[in-house]
Amino acid sequence: RKQLMARARDFEAQREIAQKKDPNFDFAEALFQIAIVLASVSILATSRRILMLAMVAGVAADLIHVRPSLAIFPESMKALILAGARDNVEGAVRWSERDGAGGVDALAAYQSAVNNRYRWHYVTAASFDSAGFFNIDMGWVNAGQRVKVALVWDSNASPSSNNYSVDWLFADLDLNVVGPGDAQWSASWDNSYEIVDFTAHASGNFQIKVKKYRFDGASEYFAVAWSL
Repeated sequence: RKQLMARARDFEAQREIAQKKDPNFDFAEALFQIAIVLASVSILATSRRILMLAMVAGVAADLIHVRPSLAIFPESMKALILAGARDNVEGAVRWSERDGAGGVDALAAYQSAVNNRYRWHYVTAASFDSAGFFNIDMGWVNAGQRVKVALVWDSNASPSSNNYSVDWLFADLDLNVVGPGDAQWSASWDNSYEIVDFTAHASGNFQIKVKKYRFDGASEYFAVAWSL
């Protein structure tokens, strides 16, 4: 009887977990269906752009299934996909006008998500230290490992008087990744993202340092993600 009761409690616990996952599974499934439709359209229209969109939608669906909160945190979603884009199709490895951050890698993004290699933060100007940095520990990185880190924050559409035609950036954030023998930077002024891609020179604990170059708004949401 005790064994039956124990098994019953175990089944009840599994049922509760399944019930919690069900809405997220349905949402992810719908996004997968959209990705399939887009892929079909890309074939008929012979459009590489639509095919790329289909691939990104498919990766996003996979990430939502394993980390449901990503459905309402687009900064984290974008950071994970950018950090996981490790396939250099053409052009420069870190960033190019041809393939952007690189070809999407669903497995790399998935591994970053399930291993909690991403962080989301709500910040104000006061959140940064006296040197203008917001520090995030990455943990241990082995020598020779390829490390790709992405920082993402929001852009804001211009008001209706301007037909929502311009993206405004109320903050300019830069990305610095430091560790034993490494100090990697990414700094631009016209993007809402920064990326570094490098091979670690030595083993040790690494740290992401988000630099506040400009902060005009009252607050910002930003996310960082990294793949190893």
